Amino acid sequence: PDSRQTQVEDLSARRRRLMSAPTPAACDGALRVAILAPGTRGDVQPVLALALALRDRGCAVCVACNANSVAMVQQFGFAAHGFPPDMDKKMSERPELRSLMDGNGGLKELQACEDPWEMRVERTRCILEACKSFSPDLVLYSLLVTKEAAVIERHLDVCTLLYQLQPFHASKEYPPPFCPKLPLGGNGLLWNMVSKAGVKTALKEGGRLSEAVLGRDVLKGVPPKAFKHMGYSGAKTRLVLCAVSRHALPQVPRDWPQPKGGLGLLLSGFWTLDEAAQLERSSFGSSDEATSLRRFLDRGEAPVYVGWGSMVVRSPQFMAQLAV
Repeated sequence: PDSRQTQVEDLSARRRRLMSAPTPAACDGALRVAILAPGTRGDVQPVLALALALRDRGCAVCVACNANSVAMVQQFGFAAHGFPPDMDKKMSERPELRSLMDGNGGLKELQACEDPWEMRVERTRCILEACKSFSPDLVLYSLLVTKEAAVIERHLDVCTLLYQLQPFHASKEYPPPFCPKLPLGGNGLLWNMVSKAGVKTALKEGGRLSEAVLGRDVLKGVPPKAFKHMGYSGAKTRLVLCAVSRHALPQVPRDWPQPKGGLGLLLSGFWTLDEAAQLERSSFGSSDEATSLRRFLDRGEAPVYVGWGSMVVRSPQFMAQLAV
């Protein structure tokens, strides 16, 4: 076989060895885990709960996140590596992003929210440097940084696993989130075709990004099937961690791949911080805001609170009506 195919086979063998390694609970501190956690607070906070659980089991953990989340991650005692953009600043400066999150945007708004090329290059550089300096045994990533994860796996020869806060797995019984359910079991076929095309596009841009950062395209010549695990059917070829609540998915679709032998979709339940972990840190606003909130709560009966995070559908008025 040619040298490129041999390299792909060697990398696949390394993945299989890693997948048969001891679990974090039995690793005695040997496992070093880097977590790529892009997004807003609702994306980062569950990752902190996962990071705490890994640390409690003796693992060393570092987190790469958007610049505005670095302070929050550090408050929990983790090494944090920031990358652009600052999501708080981006949301305040880009009305198109707010329109999308309000459910009123379309393709035009989606394209307008894409980060400029220079920023994407800098994000890739920051993530690569963070992983290189930490020397992880395992990298956990979300769909938002698929391109960067592909570059890391290829350049650093480290196993990467996808984690999901929603079950992005397409099967006959279940379509991916935000996708309509198709008749005659067409969910798996159509959405996996769409996913395959998306992964191919992501790998192409990942190659360009690696060339800009490293001076060479580390994905060049690697067959797309080597990264099948990054698509909607990725759990068929590699383990995928899914932090979905049983309240959101009370019945697991029968045709989802069960976790076994380093493959499958591992449904863990949602990753939440306990009350003590939330209250003892000032990451939930400033100390003045926390004091003001406590005074409000102490003045009368316990209020009813409904929180939607950063997501709004249709309009604030619609969500308020939905709440009451």
